[in-house]
Amino acid sequence: NAVSTVHSGAGKVLNASAVDKTEQTARSSFIKQNIDNGLLQLAYKNNAANIGVNLIAGLGVAGLLSQSSENMTPVLTWVCLLLALSAIRAACSWWATRVSVDFTCMTDGLRRRLTGYYAAGLLGGVTMWAVMTGMALASGVDDTKYTAIIVISALGAGATGILAPQLVIGRAYIFLMITQGSVQLFFSQSQDYVLSALGMVFMIVMVITHRNNHTVLTRSLQLKFENDFLVVDLKDQQNALKELNSTLE
Repeated sequence: NAVSTVHSGAGKVLNASAVDKTEQTARSSFIKQNIDNGLLQLAYKNNAANIGVNLIAGLGVAGLLSQSSENMTPVLTWVCLLLALSAIRAACSWWATRVSVDFTCMTDGLRRRLTGYYAAGLLGGVTMWAVMTGMALASGVDDTKYTAIIVISALGAGATGILAPQLVIGRAYIFLMITQGSVQLFFSQSQDYVLSALGMVFMIVMVITHRNNHTVLTRSLQLKFENDFLVVDLKDQQNALKELNSTLE
């Protein structure tokens, strides 16, 4: 009887610690979904920094451009559009992070919708800077022209960290931001071929850095959720051992 009791208890311990294929698949799916949700939550938390930097840098370049511009209408129109875009993006981020979204149990449809809002805001920012780059290069003033180039390079470099949670969107933002500047610089009156080529080289480096940062974030979240499951398994095994000990006593 004692031997059968021991075998029975040991069987319970083994059964408690063994995870069948169905449960493993469910766990993998759960972990992946939570990683995606966690990355999107981080992206929205970082969104305020991206909005603020774009707004401050844009107002600075617009102010510099206005000093050498005879017609203020394009500059003022650009500033108004930038303020409107920043307000919309800020409102969307506030709504997502403060009001109605629980990132821990988000549906696939809601995640896709929020990802779309996030991507649309960034695409709007790239479009605004493409217009500003064109105006700065057309001004013919070196200070304005090179300030705009420096700013878009800094925005691309900053995106390697701020946009790290979103792999595809972050890559697209960096690629479009730096490429539009390099292409416009290449075809500008000054035809700065060297700076244009360097911009493309820097863009490749930024994209690689962004990928590496994204990988680090993803692995960190994966370890977190795997450790949560490990803690649960250990508690189950501990309870099974306690049950075995009480049975033997």
